[in-house]
Parts: sequence; structure tokens; C-alpha cells
Amino acid sequence: MSEALAPHPGRPLETPYLLDKAPDEGRYFTFQSRPPETVSAILDWIQPGSALVDVGCGSGSFLSFVKNLKGCVVTGVESDPYRAGQAQQQGLSIIHGSVDDMPRDQLGAYDIVTLLDVIEHIANPGRFLDSCRQLLRPNGLMIISVPNVAHWTVRLRLLRGFFEYAPVGIMDATHLRWFTEHTLRRFLERSGVVQLDVRHVPGLWMKEYEVLPRPLRKPLITALMALCPRLISPKIIVRARWS
Repeated sequence: MSEALAPHPGRPLETPYLLDKAPDEGRYFTFQSRPPETVSAILDWIQPGSALVDVGCGSGSFLSFVKNLKGCVVTGVESDPYRAGQAQQQGLSIIHGSVDDMPRDQLGAYDIVTLLDVIEHIANPGRFLDSCRQLLRPNGLMIISVPNVAHWTVRLRLLRGFFEYAPVGIMDATHLRWFTEHTLRRFLERSGVVQLDVRHVPGLWMKEYEVLPRPLRKPLITALMALCPRLISPKIIVRARWS
């Protein structure tokens, strides 16, 4: 599935002086017919028919996917009015606002809360995490993905003396927090998590790999990730339970 969206009307520059120009508002709106690596990695963590809320759902592509594939009862939370409107146009149940704006009868209503590439954008991720936990039923789970700032591309640039922001990806200029697998684990352990599972993805979409011959690209990167997942995986994906 894909979404062809018009430019965001009147969007202010989110990252003044960090980039040469404002990021393209459509950079996170497209969703390929084949699910991206992050979604593929978490699909078997999602039980069919689950009640799922996606916090920071954007234009709703992930919600539409799990609704159609898994038969989940889905809700989205999105603070940006333009993105929320695009999700609503897909017939999705969307709450425009923050987690703190959720109706009281929605607290403790969900089997799964997903935070996919969200908490790195949050100024106070601990308080945000606590608010999201209130949405979970007993024994519910939270699925979180964050960019891996320990990825080899970032390390190599740092060795050369560069820490450059980008419109999208690990070095997205709108990120406020940075995580490695270790710091994400510690963050969740300090919150009292009782179960924590971690997965990695090879990041075959990254432009840095375009120089590799196509027949070698997937087997080579997959083999390297098996040896050094914290170095090769551009994403850290976790499943967490608190009770």
C-alpha cells in the first residue's frame, strides 16, 4: 500500500539552521507494499485480533497494515493535525493529540502499545513511557523501535570528526534523544520492566550499501549482522512487559 500526499500546508521549519532546508513532510508517509524490515521483525509479536494502539502513528500506514494482515482492532494517536487527518482518511480510529489526551475509558484498554521511531523525538521519554504504560491491559506488551546511534555509519563519521544532521534516518535532525542497545535496555530496566526481548534488522535499504553488487548485498550484510548486530543494525527493536 502507498499514500500519495500533498505537501504539508504552512508547515514551519522544525529544524532551523540544522539543515539547509526544511525536511520533506512526506518522508515518513510512504509505506511499501512489502512491509519494511522493522514491521517484518515485529509481526510475530502481534497476536491476531489484538487491541493495538500506535502512539505517534503518523499517516496510519502501519495501523492499516496490521489491521488488514492481523485483524487487529487498532487505534492511532497523532499530535500532528495533518498526519492525523491523513490517517483518518484511511478510515482509522485516530485520536488527535498526545497520550495525555487519551479518554479515561481508553486507559488499560490495549493488549499492545507500539512506539515505532517515536521516543527519540520526546524531550522527557521517561514520563512519556509511563503515560503509554497506562494504556496497557495487565500482561500487555509494548513494542518499541529506535534508531541505533552506534551504527557503523555514525561511528565512521565520528572518527572523521563529523556529527552531521540529516532530513531522515539515524541522524534525523528532529531527534532529541539518542539510543544504543545498552542505553535503551537500561532505560527500560529502570522503569521496572520484567521481560525484555531485542531484535535487529540489517538495514538493506540504506544508501551506503548501494555500492555493493546486488547479488552479494543481502547475504553479506545479513552475515555481518549475525556477527556484530549492535554495529550493523540501524534499528533497535524491543518487546517489553511490566507485569
